[in-house]
Amino acid sequence: MFHYPSSSSFSSCCSFSSSFYCPLTPPSPFIPPLSTPHSLVIHLLHFLHRLLLLLLFFFFFFWLFIFFSPPDPPSLPPPPFRPPFPLLLRDPLSMSGDHIQRPVYLALYITVSYYLPLPPLPFAFPPTPLLQAPPIPLSLTPPNPHPPSSHTPPRPHLHPPTTHPLTPQFSSTTLLLAPYYPFPPPPPSPYPFTTTTLATLPLPSNSSHPYHHPSPLPASPPNPPTPYPSPTPSSPPTNSLSPPPPFSPCPPYPPSPPGNNYHGRAPSASPAQRTRAAAEGKLASAPASGPSSGGRRPSLARLWFLSYRLQSTAAQPAASKAPAKERNMAKKIEVNKSFVMNMFRGAAVTEQAIPYPYTLSEEQRETLEMLVDPTEKFFEEVNDPAKNDALEKVEDHTLEGLKELGAFGLQVPAELGGVGLTNTQYARLVEIVGSHDLGVGITLGAHQSIGFKGILIAGNPEQKAKYLPKCASGETMAAFALTEPSSGSDAGSIRSRAVPSEDGSHYILNGSKIWISNGGLAEVFTVFAQTPVTDPKSGVTKDKVTAFIVERAFGGVSHGLPEKKMGIKASNTAEVYFEDTKIPAENVLGGVGNGFKVAMEILNNGRFGMAGALSGTMRYSIKKALDFATTRIQFGQRIDSFGTIQEKLARMAMLHYVTESMAYMISSNMDSGSKDYHLEAAISKVFASEAAWTVTDEAIQVMGGMGFMKESGLERVMRDLRIFRIFEGTNDILRLFVALTGLQYAGGHLKELQKALKNPSANMGLILGEGTKRAKRAIGFGNGGPIEGVHPNLSDSAALLNRAVEAFGYTCEGMLMKHGKDIVHRQFLLNRLANSAIDLYASIVVLSRASRSLTENFPSAAHEEKIARVWVNEASDRIQLNLTAVKSNISQKNFADLEAIAKELCEHGGIVAERPLGL
Repeated sequence: MFHYPSSSSFSSCCSFSSSFYCPLTPPSPFIPPLSTPHSLVIHLLHFLHRLLLLLLFFFFFFWLFIFFSPPDPPSLPPPPFRPPFPLLLRDPLSMSGDHIQRPVYLALYITVSYYLPLPPLPFAFPPTPLLQAPPIPLSLTPPNPHPPSSHTPPRPHLHPPTTHPLTPQFSSTTLLLAPYYPFPPPPPSPYPFTTTTLATLPLPSNSSHPYHHPSPLPASPPNPPTPYPSPTPSSPPTNSLSPPPPFSPCPPYPPSPPGNNYHGRAPSASPAQRTRAAAEGKLASAPASGPSSGGRRPSLARLWFLSYRLQSTAAQPAASKAPAKERNMAKKIEVNKSFVMNMFRGAAVTEQAIPYPYTLSEEQRETLEMLVDPTEKFFEEVNDPAKNDALEKVEDHTLEGLKELGAFGLQVPAELGGVGLTNTQYARLVEIVGSHDLGVGITLGAHQSIGFKGILIAGNPEQKAKYLPKCASGETMAAFALTEPSSGSDAGSIRSRAVPSEDGSHYILNGSKIWISNGGLAEVFTVFAQTPVTDPKSGVTKDKVTAFIVERAFGGVSHGLPEKKMGIKASNTAEVYFEDTKIPAENVLGGVGNGFKVAMEILNNGRFGMAGALSGTMRYSIKKALDFATTRIQFGQRIDSFGTIQEKLARMAMLHYVTESMAYMISSNMDSGSKDYHLEAAISKVFASEAAWTVTDEAIQVMGGMGFMKESGLERVMRDLRIFRIFEGTNDILRLFVALTGLQYAGGHLKELQKALKNPSANMGLILGEGTKRAKRAIGFGNGGPIEGVHPNLSDSAALLNRAVEAFGYTCEGMLMKHGKDIVHRQFLLNRLANSAIDLYASIVVLSRASRSLTENFPSAAHEEKIARVWVNEASDRIQLNLTAVKSNISQKNFADLEAIAKELCEHGGIVAERPLGL
């Protein structure tokens, strides 16, 4: 966590702070609350310090813009006089000097007025022909809904006192993004999600734009215009092609001559852009060459650069011809409801997280109560996990007892012979299974969580009626067949192939699958194979993955011997072979060519069950450790009185609390009809599998040598747990899935924002929100605060989490801007983003659950409050370290060294370093 110096020592660390707290870095999410006068002083000093840095950055960058703009071509008149830097200080509000003076001081005024009450500006800021829309008849002008009143106290404003009714009223923060400043043209952005437009290209001489003059005009700006009186309702409309009559506060500036922009500078478009524009008929001619920006990087105001494209006269006719759908773009970008998705754009959307969901009806709760006790009793009295492990199979009488309990069809609808449980009810029952025998859990899970789950969620009514009743009763065992020798994590590279027959009545399947759970027991398989698919539009035939329901009775299906495994020995794992297996065409699952989508839906839908089962495993391991710690006497006292053991037990309980909270939050969201849970489910699988391993390992450590003995039961659990970080998507792949999916969503948001900036009048609400957020962040004041719905006892933790989410989103945006599409290959960075995302989601989950316990006065509320507080504090530290590593130059060098070390190891075929003894 950042250490904030006292007010007396603040000046001594300014040299360090000035290099760290700059407007280009995200604000620290760890600012202490305003609780004491001392902290108020610290906050004030931080504000003044960052404000000073912001002012310096403004002056520095605009000075660079003035003196390092693209050179003017020889054929054009010289650019207007560019005054040196001191002139900005001598004549801040004059328009007689360079065109950049007013924007600089207006921007400073905007920033300061956001926090301090300032008087109105002493000048009017008129619209220009670069920005004005074509004249609109006054009869279409809506009246001002809020006329000025003599009783209204004066407030700071940026618009002139007298304004045309059609002139939009902007707040002080609006102008941070509104395209009202004549900045130099932006260079073509090297970053992703940047829409290339022709807004900076010159207007053709035959343009019909109402403000276009074909005759050349001087390049230097005119003298400051004199304001005209405000219009009257009787002012006649105008539709001429000349500048409008003087009904606006100021007359328009003269427009640009053809081939030149307003300020006498060469347009920034590249020759390739000009050639394309000429080919599309948007330019009268395309010059063979022109000045290039040289690929300069965007400056501090990159969003201003995006909006600048509106300032070109060439953008106006294009805007008038824009399709109705774009002109009527929604003012607010529609966002995904997923908390994890929105973290990547720096927003804490808690609709699915707070309050902690509870979806069981009274009837469902009663049904669950009727099932919990018999299931617990069965696993305690009938099932023998140690014997199953020794026999490397589930005993027959155990399987028969599970069938009688209905354990093979927990989520199959009752009308199809199943129990018809919800996802939440299912999570509670698999928790019981996970706390007793993970080998049995794999047998049941491979059957219903993935085996016939495809039929349940993607099958048609005929397929469901044919297969689900027998699967639910346990009469037929099911399996999920995806993995092949050459296709592990890369599911798209499978080689099994199904070719349709000439009459189209069936498919011929050939191939093999490895490591199939229930592979030697199943009679029904969900199989994935390549099939030829013809595009109806292009007529091109390509291989795509298709899912099939394959019965062993179809013929040509065989399996190998059960695999010898480290753990989950009671489950059956075998290789399955398909040789000229005829599959009826009606057994295609989810449509031809949609197999990959079906596979992902199956895996995403079942991952929450793994978190539920492993929370039961963790509960078992913690109970073992507690029983030992509270009875073991060493050095004259119980070992649970020693700090080392206390920390282990507390952290084990925290990991269990997070895992259990994730499992039931996700299952409840799914029961509520949510479709935005895939990243949360992936995170729950990663977190649960690693947390369960850590908890069991620490339980063995607490028990010492006794935990290492086979009779303790933890040795078997440890072996069983290792597979959970591998199957149903390895944790490494799922981390990349979480990071890349979230970044893709954040990138889409940026693209939508750029589209909105092309039409600011139709998206003013969105621009206002984004502008305010970025303005506050630029001077070090984030948008973080207590998350609504969190109990007041946890408000500090909630505020800390909110600021961490904002810093995370800003870091993701910076990575997209810096790396673009190449981010796919930056796995060192993606893993750290994924770890931060896991910590952020875990934090909101525990805050939500603890808040519910505090609100409803649960007996364990105080205990849960402590867990939530410690978890959020420590997670914030880890997030800070990961985000720092993403941006740190030292970390980048370390990543490069790690990459080189790995390559040297692979090239050498072993350890490269010589032995210390040289022998």
